[in-house]
Amino acid sequence: ILSSCPAPDKPGEGVLLHYSSDNGITWTLLQHYAYQGFHEIVSVELPAGARKFGVQFRWWQPYHSGRGHDVWALDEISMTSVLFNTISLDFSNVLDVTQSLGFYLGHVQPYCQHDWTLRYNKSQPVYLQKILLHRGILKVKKRHSELNSEKQIHFTYKETPSVYHPSEFKDWRRITLSLPQKTCATRFRWIQNYYGEQDEWALDDIYIGQQCPNMCHGHGWCDHGHCRCDDGFSGTDCQPSSPLSSSILSDFESQDALLATWQEVIGGEVVSPDMGCGVISSGSSLYFSKAGLRQLVSWDLDTEWAEFVQFYLRVGGDWAECNQADSREEGVLLQYSNDGGISWGLIAEMYFTDFTKPRFVHYELPLASKTPSTRFRWWQPLHSGEGYDQWAIDDVIILSEREKHIIPMANPTLPQVKNPNIFHKSFYYIILTALNIGCESEFRSSAPVLLQYSHDAGRTWALVREGCYPGTPGSGVCEGSSRELRESTVYYTGDYEQWTRVTVVIPRNVAASKTRFRWFQESSVYRDAPPFALDGVYISEPCPNHCGGHGDCISGVCFCDMGYTGTDSCVPTVASPTELTEGFEGKLSPLWQSISGGQVGGGCGIIGEGKALYFSSSGRREARTVPLDTTNTRKSLGPTCVVVQFSTNNGVQWQVLRELDFSSLLEPQVVTIELPPPAKTPYTVFRWWQPQQAEGWALDNVLLAPGCPWMCSGHGLCDNGRCVYV
Repeated sequence: ILSSCPAPDKPGEGVLLHYSSDNGITWTLLQHYAYQGFHEIVSVELPAGARKFGVQFRWWQPYHSGRGHDVWALDEISMTSVLFNTISLDFSNVLDVTQSLGFYLGHVQPYCQHDWTLRYNKSQPVYLQKILLHRGILKVKKRHSELNSEKQIHFTYKETPSVYHPSEFKDWRRITLSLPQKTCATRFRWIQNYYGEQDEWALDDIYIGQQCPNMCHGHGWCDHGHCRCDDGFSGTDCQPSSPLSSSILSDFESQDALLATWQEVIGGEVVSPDMGCGVISSGSSLYFSKAGLRQLVSWDLDTEWAEFVQFYLRVGGDWAECNQADSREEGVLLQYSNDGGISWGLIAEMYFTDFTKPRFVHYELPLASKTPSTRFRWWQPLHSGEGYDQWAIDDVIILSEREKHIIPMANPTLPQVKNPNIFHKSFYYIILTALNIGCESEFRSSAPVLLQYSHDAGRTWALVREGCYPGTPGSGVCEGSSRELRESTVYYTGDYEQWTRVTVVIPRNVAASKTRFRWFQESSVYRDAPPFALDGVYISEPCPNHCGGHGDCISGVCFCDMGYTGTDSCVPTVASPTELTEGFEGKLSPLWQSISGGQVGGGCGIIGEGKALYFSSSGRREARTVPLDTTNTRKSLGPTCVVVQFSTNNGVQWQVLRELDFSSLLEPQVVTIELPPPAKTPYTVFRWWQPQQAEGWALDNVLLAPGCPWMCSGHGLCDNGRCVYV
């Protein structure tokens, strides 16, 4: 009913199979073949009324649209009491074995925890063969010991070989093959061409016969057309009894944990970054270099809602432990199987010349791979033997839409920085992490750590936040007014000697339905690049006021630092200081939270009187206060030549109080700034910040206190409500 000719397209144009025992006077229906695309092998068990002398059969199309329309055809009609010539052997009966198989030098005996097998272990030519009539499948269970890669067992069907590598069969394993062609006289053989005295192998549970529905999806034994399903699978074609896992998150940091995630790792092992093919993504990787088969196979997954597979891969390099492949067959294939590994579909070929350096790979899953039971494998079809054509893989992720889109705080490894499905509600998200670069205090401008994002699965990258400095155009990266002055997401050695909490509010242009993040350091250009480390990575919707900058936000709840409290936001457990007076003549006030790039001295001469806080070093130049209670405070500042900002969440976000450019402050001046209402909170932090390094600058006579009348008309310092003229 399915051909290149016009097929039936209406009900009633199907085909009926009848039988008659009265020479066609009456007909009894055996089966109806529907009009819609019917194309398959059919077997019908005859009822008692059809099993007698003088029975006729007919295939009849009651209705069609005329010549050349609604075409159908029949082929290979067989009426017999034995439709399939079947072999089903468990080797427990020697007579059945000798009647079904012809073999030389093999012995029916126990082997490797199986009671009865057909075992070969002699250094003589060995083979077995059998003629099979009609159609069916070949299904065997076989096991052999470690052999050299050249000493392989071949299953040959005409000119198409199936090669079983010794490295793949260290334990008993079921093999299921669908025969590509069926004839009335098909012969099979298992043959081992090269072997030594110690090489041995065995077969058990051979079945050649009628195919089961969907070949039991590779999760059961076929027994005369009926499936005997493995544990965890059921039904006529062995579907999963309960939903399988729907994701893989594997960073290959532990050899012990490898098989918890992967069903098979053949020819590969976890190696440290200084071994194998080097650093592939970060830390350890899975390195393939051994003789025999090289492949990585996942457990079966429920991929009905999965979207993508991603990983980092390197195929060859330029040194002995990772030398370059020299033919296309020595590349790596990414495949999927919906039938337990019986057949494989191709997702992508990683061409052997394209991966001589580590590359990030992201593929959308094809529709055919989205089933309740799908496995994946990375497979190198050919290589030149142990120690040649090596390859390595790292950071494999397969994720489902059913997975949570919030990246957890605990265990901040691979998945927490590469989930491309984070944004699904609104644009207002944060990235929260702890950062340390090199544990070094000396500033270095080379090899910074960049926090970047990608909207195209890692093909192109840009900074999550560009720097916005005085003089930067008010469009593009600097949205709105100059009150949005901010630093870029570039982090330098020396600024992060200690573990530092870094909170980044994700801009509108970055937030999207599929956004990927990375912390990246160009170590190949800077050979002496210092190490860096992350801890406590969290990407999600923020907590109110970002926990005041004094806590970790986890699933919308603040976990506050010591000395702070609250669940919606973190506020000080004791009242904040209300006044800061600093002349930089003696020991610094404890109300300075941090001073970067500055020291007390006279580098800019006398500013107010005596010493000042002088900034001239490379790296960040910033003076930051602890949180202050400015509810009733105005602010009088000593001379400066930088941006003055305030923050109500400990530096997560800054707002500008005033920009002071160098040209107007070549001589010491008193600068007075009246605090706007948003800056008047019980926990406001202030900073003096030089966004872009230029000339040195100095700060002196800092005073934060209740304001004076008319702020002393700009001709004096306000001292606790009283004007002191200078």
